[in-house]
Amino acid sequence: NYIGIDASDRPINVKNSIIYNNTTPLKGYGFIAAEYSDIEGGYTGVGNIDSAPFFIDASNGDYHLSNYSPCIGAGTLSGVPSTDIDDNTRPNPAGTNPDMGAYENELGTPLVDSTSPTTGTVSDGTSTDISSTTIRTSLSANWSGFSDEQRGIEYYEYAIGTTSGGTDLKSWTSNGTSTSVTVSDLSLTVGVTYYFSVKATDYAGNVSSVATSNGVKVVGIVY
Repeated sequence: NYIGIDASDRPINVKNSIIYNNTTPLKGYGFIAAEYSDIEGGYTGVGNIDSAPFFIDASNGDYHLSNYSPCIGAGTLSGVPSTDIDDNTRPNPAGTNPDMGAYENELGTPLVDSTSPTTGTVSDGTSTDISSTTIRTSLSANWSGFSDEQRGIEYYEYAIGTTSGGTDLKSWTSNGTSTSVTVSDLSLTVGVTYYFSVKATDYAGNVSSVATSNGVKVVGIVY
């Protein structure tokens, strides 16, 4: 979304707001004074944070905060409405700080996520699992089934070894949120089996167990 603010001839005060996943970043709008808001990319101002807000279902238009959102209880009582967009009293519970965003959560502070992501499965190759390859300069893998119900997966890491779970060919490397990878510029040995390992880290820093492929053997070309 684009930022719906167009008042460059006068100062605008932003409080208890969430500005995240917008096409246009807030930085560069010098006429905006933001406080106690969750702003992607960061923004100078008292109480501002830069953290994924963890809406319940943003892709389907549900911008209520999940119980693990860092926006819960992170707002200010000064100069802000006493109700949310649904006319619920803010703050809730009484005696706490209000939330950032349009909807007030029923909690005063977010729940602590100490649960590791669910581990998935790893396949060698770019789609269905393969057991051998004649290519000696690259390896590919893809994975599925990793999940995290509390705060979501922030990134994956992969490694490659000549033993199951090994990292002697490629040490742990971040792959962002992509669930496939092709590693090039390798010098692979015919007759050796190579294994991909993958682990997921959620937004709370919890790390899943390692999942490892069943391996792909480099074979010579048969004429």
